Amino acid sequence: ALPKARQCVKWLNAEHSRNPLALTINLGDIVDGSDEPGPDTLHELEEVKSVLNMLETPLVNVIGNHCLYVDASKPELLRSLNHQHGVGYRKVLQRDGFRLFILDGTDGGIMSHPQGSPGYQKAKQWLTDHPLEEYSYAQTWNSSMSEEQIAWLAAQLEETRIAGEKAILCSHYPLLPGTGGARHLLWNKDDVLALIGRYKEVVVAHVSGHYHRGGIDRKDEVQHVTIPSVLESPPSFATPVAILKVYADHVQLYHGPHIATTETSSSSELSEAD
Repeated sequence: ALPKARQCVKWLNAEHSRNPLALTINLGDIVDGSDEPGPDTLHELEEVKSVLNMLETPLVNVIGNHCLYVDASKPELLRSLNHQHGVGYRKVLQRDGFRLFILDGTDGGIMSHPQGSPGYQKAKQWLTDHPLEEYSYAQTWNSSMSEEQIAWLAAQLEETRIAGEKAILCSHYPLLPGTGGARHLLWNKDDVLALIGRYKEVVVAHVSGHYHRGGIDRKDEVQHVTIPSVLESPPSFATPVAILKVYADHVQLYHGPHIATTETSSSSELSEAD
C-alpha cells in the first residue's frame, strides 16, 4: 500500500497547487498491524507517517481500529498522530459558515481500554448482550463511541446551530448499511444517528472509512459517504481520496470516476460522477 500512498500524496499535492486545500484527513487505519500489537507496528507507523509527511497541507488523522494494533498505549498513539488533548475527537476547521469535526469511534471499544478496566468490561458486556446471530456488526473489529464523546458532539452541534452554521462529521466507522455493509458499522450507530437526526438541519455530511469497498447512503436528509480503501484500488487508479468542496449553499464531494458526486443542500439528490 505504500506505493499507492505515495501516489495519493502526489495527487493531493498536485490538486493543492491548482486549488489550495485547507487540510487532508486520513480516515483511519494508518497501519495494518497484522491484527495484534508487536514491535514491527511502530516501524510500520513511522514508515507511513514519513510518506504522509510529504503532504503540502496540514494532516489530520482519524483513529481507526487497526491504529490500535500499534505497540503503544492509546495516549501514546494519540500523541504520535498529533492529538494533543488526550482524545481523538475535536473540531479541526471552522470557516465560511462550516465546522468540520473528526470523531473517534474506537474510544468505547475493547481495544481502547486495558484488560480488566471498567471501559474494557463495559465493551465486553455490550458484545455479550449483542450476539452475532442477531447483530452482525457486533464484531471485535468494530467499536462504539463513548457517552462522553456523544455528549460533547451534541454540545458542538447545538453551538453550531445557534451560530447558524453547518457541520461536517468525519469518522472511521460507517453508520448505515449503504456505507458499511451489514458488518462494518459502529456498535452504537443508532445513538449517533439519532443525534444527527435531531440536528439534520445542521449536519450536511458524515464521511467515513473502515469499509474497504466504500459506499453512499442517506438518512434524515444527511449524506453519508464511505471513501474506498487504498488497499482496494486497482494499480491503474491509486488515488482513493476525495476532494470536499464547500460552497455557500451546498457541499460537493468528488472522487474521480469511482465514487458518486454528491451535493448536499435542501433539495439535493445523489448523482453519479461521469
